[in-house]
Amino acid sequence: MKKIFSLILCLLLFVSMFAVTAFADYPRSPLTGDESNVALWIVIGVLAAAAVAGIVTYLIRSRKR
Repeated sequence: MKKIFSLILCLLLFVSMFAVTAFADYPRSPLTGDESNVALWIVIGVLAAAAVAGIVTYLIRSRKR
């Protein structure tokens, strides 16, 4: 179970790193006046998903004892 959780966490971190580099300062984006950083929100979402996965894994493992 630890190996699966570690693999999922590594994949989530890899996706978050890809999202930061893929969306940072994209040159062809339309000018809307919105200056918020989309990559930041993607990273926050991925980290939140990793936290939820960790909590679910912990709860499942604690029930088996």
